[in-house]
Amino acid sequence: MDQININTAQNVQLNYRLASFGDRMFAWAIDGFIIGTVTLFMVFLLAMLDGMNSAMVVILSLPALFYHLLFEFFFNGQSPGKMVMKIRVEKIDGLALTFGSCFLRWLLRLIDFTLSSGSVAVLTILITGKGQRLGDIAAGTSVVKIDGRPLWQKTIYETVPENYQPVYERANLLTDQEVQTIRDVLE
Repeated sequence: MDQININTAQNVQLNYRLASFGDRMFAWAIDGFIIGTVTLFMVFLLAMLDGMNSAMVVILSLPALFYHLLFEFFFNGQSPGKMVMKIRVEKIDGLALTFGSCFLRWLLRLIDFTLSSGSVAVLTILITGKGQRLGDIAAGTSVVKIDGRPLWQKTIYETVPENYQPVYERANLLTDQEVQTIRDVLE
């Protein structure tokens, strides 16, 4: 399975499995089902109450329009479909996901999905080595699997080569409990 290495701002390298194409498609289908169901419910409710006018149509389209942008920003790179499939949007430079990154991904959905019926997204995901669509490339993000199986050792005791030179020389002053806390936070 393809992997991506992300260097954090603290110079710690994290290894993630890239989300598979199938995981991304199922997440997209789940999100589409949720958007469609909510929109149909709102249309039905408005038709029963008052009838629809152009202002109501605009109001009804707002949740569907901003669905991915708001969910990914407020829920740590995950929409409900991504939560179910245990995948998440991550910045490939190791920094936290920002509104600007989410906005770029959302804005380029227009090209990735709407104008090209998804063909641009499929081609770029398959061609790039990091599983990125145009929105991901522009935002510096990738979609990774977060199924709870980290790719690093779970214990704090690891074998290191004899000639190992620590990056942070004062790291040897940390207690076992502090090292375990750091590992828990990274997981």
